[in-house]
Amino acid sequence: YEVVEPKRQLLLAANVKLDDANTMLIQVREHVAELEQKLAELSEQFEAATAEKNEAVAQAEKTQTRANMADRLVNGLADEKVRWTKAVESFGVQEAQFVGDVLLASAFVSYVGAFNLAIRNALVNDKWIPDMAERKIPMTAGMQPLTMLVDDAGIAHWATQGLPSDSMSIQNGAIVCNCKRWPILIDPQLQGITWIKSKHVQEVIAERPAELDADEEWLAPPPVVKEMIVIQLTQPRYLNHVEMAISNGEAMMIENLGEEIDAVLGPVLERAVTRRGRSMVIKLGDKEVEYDPAFKLYLQTKLANPHYMPQICAQTTLINFMITLD
Repeated sequence: YEVVEPKRQLLLAANVKLDDANTMLIQVREHVAELEQKLAELSEQFEAATAEKNEAVAQAEKTQTRANMADRLVNGLADEKVRWTKAVESFGVQEAQFVGDVLLASAFVSYVGAFNLAIRNALVNDKWIPDMAERKIPMTAGMQPLTMLVDDAGIAHWATQGLPSDSMSIQNGAIVCNCKRWPILIDPQLQGITWIKSKHVQEVIAERPAELDADEEWLAPPPVVKEMIVIQLTQPRYLNHVEMAISNGEAMMIENLGEEIDAVLGPVLERAVTRRGRSMVIKLGDKEVEYDPAFKLYLQTKLANPHYMPQICAQTTLINFMITLD
């Protein structure tokens, strides 16, 4: 007893200390868990604040860049203010003069095509311009029809297509490209028809087949050169070619005309298009053909001095491509 009892007392004391230590350990662990939770929350807030700060810095840099670019633009355009002010003033003057300028250009396209260069110049400079001045029709001083009808870039482009660079040919090109009635080219030397054919040459590039996969290799064939449709009224079943060109919106040349044109083509020359629902149709012979607005018709004769009926002259625009000594 003397030996066991003290040891029991020591054991009881040790258990009490152990219980106190375990209780303290639990409290410490709970405190550590709270601290870790607070640390996680603070870390999350810090990351959010850092991301917000970076976004604000990026937005500030973007705004500064825009401000710098705006300053550069304003400084660069400051010198343009004078030029723009003068341009606005000149536009006002031009707007008032457009009446006469457009009238002269329209008359040129509509009426002078059949004449040679000397008669054209006489009509414009000796007849029309003085008459307009007498009637006090506003127009640009020194106005010439080509100024309204074509620019230098257009003339250069025509030259690359084979149109001669003389004044007569350039005037003819302007009339062809601006007339609202189908043109008849008086063209014994074939200058006009050569240019028109070159003008309507197209390269057709094959498209990738839709059924091929995106990663599947496809070797495109070389482009196909597509030329305009050229027919003569003397060839058999020529109306089939006319119908195809009208329906597909293609350019077509009727060459080697005589002094008479088949009456079947009357509605085509008149552009007598009617609407059927959402489609436009035109009468060709005994049937109606769907009309594509992209369709273009050119007519050409080798006759040097053709005499067409007044009705044909009213339906078309005669353009003289003959080469003369002038």
